[in-house]
Amino acid sequence: MSVSVKSLVLRQSANIEAVAPCDNLYLFNHRASILTTASHPERFFAPYSGALALSLSGRPFLLETSAGRVEASIVAIAPLVRRRLCAPPGGIVLLYIQPGCRWFGYFAALRQAGFAVLSESPFGRLKSELQRLYQGHGQEAEAMAVYAAGLNWLGSSGFQRSRVDEEICHDLMALVDAAPDISLQALAERMHCPYTGMSRLFRQTVGLSLREYKQWLKHRAVFALMQSGMSLTQIAQCAGFTDSAHLSRIYRRTYGVPPSHSRKRKNVKFFLLESP
Repeated sequence: MSVSVKSLVLRQSANIEAVAPCDNLYLFNHRASILTTASHPERFFAPYSGALALSLSGRPFLLETSAGRVEASIVAIAPLVRRRLCAPPGGIVLLYIQPGCRWFGYFAALRQAGFAVLSESPFGRLKSELQRLYQGHGQEAEAMAVYAAGLNWLGSSGFQRSRVDEEICHDLMALVDAAPDISLQALAERMHCPYTGMSRLFRQTVGLSLREYKQWLKHRAVFALMQSGMSLTQIAQCAGFTDSAHLSRIYRRTYGVPPSHSRKRKNVKFFLLESP
């Protein structure tokens, strides 16, 4: 999950008690977020984000994917891999890395395997911060500390991407962001790249296919409007879906719950933070 948020300060409603099992979603920008949850959707779902999933209690949780199943206390999960998480007592914290983040490629490289079990937590010294985020009492500095720890771990993971690839990735996303209906042929012409190699270049640098990235832009637009007060029909139209039924069907398949679930503050509490 994610949202396009610019220069918004952490906010929370004083009249809603933030305690588990209510989910808490800490939104930095459209490139990263933190979700704390006492339970996860029972059905399989396949979000566009890569994720670091951590058991707060240290007790293993069950991760089932289309590639297999494993019990672990911390796992890196690839984007668009059908999965189901069975949360242990004490809940789970997930650091979501979205397309566009420089470390998204680390998770994209896991798509064939589906996931990777980690031997050491990037958040070992942040137990109190994680607990406060889980309880819905976290402050901006605590969320930032967890975010930074995750990125620092990814920086030491050995994953590397050249400056050239970084620039190409930035240029490709900028072109599609500006013209979401752009064709592969037009993109190849703008990038001065042979048409036959454009599809591979996009997937290698961005971490998603062109079609997947276009779908991700629609989801990003949905989350930007989720707390706007607009109806689902209006959100669907603004984001490029056929109608609210189409949006609901795709949303449930991607996130495991209907959009109406995410809009209810008793189910998910949103915290909007300044971009790190």
